[in-house]
Amino acid sequence: MHDHRGAPSRCLVWALFAIVWARVGAAQPAPETPARDPDERILADAGYETDTPALIAVLDALRPSEELRARIARAAARLGDPSYEAREEASRELVRIGVAARADLEALTGHADLEVRYRVQALLQVYARGTTHSYLVSAARLLGKRGATAAFDALLTATRHAPSPRVATAAEQALARIVAPEHRPALVALIERGESAERGLALRLVGRLGGDTAALVRALGEADPRLRLSAAEGLAHAGEAACLGALVSLLGEEALDVRIRAHEILKRVSGVEHAFVAYEAPEKRAAAVGRWRAWLEGPGREHKIATPLGELGRQFQGQIAYCQINPGRVVLVDVTGGELAADESVPTPWGIAFDAGGGRWVSDYARRKIVQFDSAGKKVRELDGLVPQGAMDLAVLPSGTLLVACSNANQIVELDPAKGEVSKIDVQGRPMSLEVLDDGALLVALQRTGEVVEIDRSGKRRWVKAGLKNPMSAHRLENGNTLVCEMGGQRVVEIDPAGREVWTAKITMPYDCLRLPNGNTLVGHQQGLVELDAAGTTVRTIVTGRFVVRVAGR
Repeated sequence: MHDHRGAPSRCLVWALFAIVWARVGAAQPAPETPARDPDERILADAGYETDTPALIAVLDALRPSEELRARIARAAARLGDPSYEAREEASRELVRIGVAARADLEALTGHADLEVRYRVQALLQVYARGTTHSYLVSAARLLGKRGATAAFDALLTATRHAPSPRVATAAEQALARIVAPEHRPALVALIERGESAERGLALRLVGRLGGDTAALVRALGEADPRLRLSAAEGLAHAGEAACLGALVSLLGEEALDVRIRAHEILKRVSGVEHAFVAYEAPEKRAAAVGRWRAWLEGPGREHKIATPLGELGRQFQGQIAYCQINPGRVVLVDVTGGELAADESVPTPWGIAFDAGGGRWVSDYARRKIVQFDSAGKKVRELDGLVPQGAMDLAVLPSGTLLVACSNANQIVELDPAKGEVSKIDVQGRPMSLEVLDDGALLVALQRTGEVVEIDRSGKRRWVKAGLKNPMSAHRLENGNTLVCEMGGQRVVEIDPAGREVWTAKITMPYDCLRLPNGNTLVGHQQGLVELDAAGTTVRTIVTGRFVVRVAGR
């Protein structure tokens, strides 16, 4: 007979084991949920399906089919439905359909029903503001990221019928990612018989396919310089040396945008630089073109084209926007300083950023407003009360959402112009400026802590430069260095990735700066906007006598 007194029963042992095992299991971290693609999130939040066939349908809607026209008619008929929910769903449906419904709605602006007229006007305002453009951009970007070759026709439709340059650009970038050999016949047909813009697009895409480039070589003889540029770009993608002479010739074209893009491609494929600046005076450009021609006749004869060409990314288009305070003024000038547009209705403009179409967004510091201007400088709308106090700077994301640095709240807020706040990042130290880097990280100047930091979208620091005196702005340069306006130090300083100072220029109370393609630096400061050369000497004054607190280039 066994005595079990003082020993735990078998059932109790198993019960204790189960409890311990459960606790150990509970202590294990849950698997991380993959971060949702921001474009997918934008579409899903707006009520769009995000599978590939649905995204293709979003872009196909830019060229309405009979089925889509019937869908528009059904939704428009419900705008006056007795049911409030039915009217709301009809409005949402017409927002999802987007600008394809504009003509049908414009026909209803004189409708007898006041409710219908009200909803029609609201929808037309949504279309005019470009709110639906963000959804089109996100749809195109997602299709490109997924490599959806089946989206070829829909993306071509988007480039032909895009309601804004931003949509057209997103569609072409997606096409560049999904174009495949089976698309060559359609592209060659466009080169031979398409409209000018279609021919240019097809020339660039055929080059990405490689192989037979005869159509591109023939197009180098076109009278239209933009078609010659597209042909040269296609040849550069294909790694063909025939692009070099064509690109050098294009440096002498009258159109600034042609000179800029030709030079950017030429630098990429040659790996050399001959101090050509597309917007400088003709005599300076001619001297630089001469140096390029000498290179072509010498080392260029044996040069092997550097491929892949990659995306050309941001290019300076010769436009500069700046903000003045006391009193407030938002100004657009060309690179020579000639005024193109000006607005004095924003009392405290502290941040300014270009969007992809050349429009501008301005943060109104004291009024907690974000103001949108079109590319001609006309005010489009004001977003009121969507950000905390101290909106010092802002950036426009490719999706169309905005990032706003709010100094007093120690936050960077992401805004959807149509819906308000999307997310926010706590950034202690009074963020005065922000810049979105190529990989999506943020470069932020922190005035209170005397730091410039590079952070990811969760706020985690990746790079820090400390010990600065009241940094007001920071910008990442093409060489990987960072340009900082240090108000307390009364200087602009260039800092390499190791934190070493490699260039500095003394100037009174600098607020913001912009490195120009000619190597000089524009600086907005207490007394105006000036251009400094490599020695820190003022070589040009664009505006004088007023605080210039923010500068942006396009």
